[in-house]
Amino acid sequence: MKVRVRLGKNVGGSGYGVQKRYGDAFRKEFQEKRLEKEKKEHIKELGLEEDISIGEDLWRINIESKVPYKEWWDSEIDEDSITSYILHPVTNWKEDKEIAKVMLTKEERRKLRRGRRREKAERIRDLEKLGIIKNEIPDVDLKFGGTGLEMAIEEERRIKRAKHDEMNLQRKEEARSRKEEKREEKLDRDMEKGIYRCVVSVGKGKLNDGKNRYKVNVNGREMGIKGVCVSIRESEGGDGSGVVIFEGGRVSVDKYKKLLVERSEIGEVIWVGEVGKCVFNKWSYYEFNEMVELIEFLNSKGGKVWIYQTNFNNKINK
Repeated sequence: MKVRVRLGKNVGGSGYGVQKRYGDAFRKEFQEKRLEKEKKEHIKELGLEEDISIGEDLWRINIESKVPYKEWWDSEIDEDSITSYILHPVTNWKEDKEIAKVMLTKEERRKLRRGRRREKAERIRDLEKLGIIKNEIPDVDLKFGGTGLEMAIEEERRIKRAKHDEMNLQRKEEARSRKEEKREEKLDRDMEKGIYRCVVSVGKGKLNDGKNRYKVNVNGREMGIKGVCVSIRESEGGDGSGVVIFEGGRVSVDKYKKLLVERSEIGEVIWVGEVGKCVFNKWSYYEFNEMVELIEFLNSKGGKVWIYQTNFNNKINK
């Protein structure tokens, strides 16, 4: 038995929202007509109705649309006019802003230095050719004369060589002074954060070795720390032991302590901590004949330094 499928009838009608749009348009038109009618009645009540007999209706203008914002002849000189261009604010660069230096290799710095000197020599040579400046020592050569010019040439070479050596020495001193100033500033900034003191006990026989004495003394001076290294002379029966007391900023103290304890393995730390002020004014290295002199020296520094010599004495007696 076949099932008969019945198709529904296609009933035509308006689409979704069509009648609503018709209604909205009709209401809007009705509202506009009502407002126009009320406006005319209001004008009539005020007595401002147009007189058709004299043609006032022909001179009706829309003030809002006809009156221009500005005249055409003022458009070019009006600075307040709006254009399509955008004026971005000018960046306020600080004059004292430090620009990071470019890190160059030794060969690159040498190449730049040679270039600067070459350009400077060329500028001076051009000024001499133009007669703006006068060459102090004219160039001479043996081929223009004979033995009569030999002494003058040798004198010229000697003067130029001496001037060259003097300039090199001056640049070397300036570079050394700049390096020392930067080092002092770095140490001062480190000490502003706090002053630290460390005491390292040097083991037996360590200071009898000249290499160890050199490491302790020279590195103490070069690192800019303050303190002292004391020991008993080997000729007076000393066993090569001693104590190193140093103070300074935290970075400097940690660096020197690491050199003595970890890298060189010369001694071990007795005490380290932050203190209020420095006891030592510079770095020193002393060798005493007797233990009594060493203890008196440590006691002369005052404060709690006597604790260090007590610990040092205990280390020696072990």
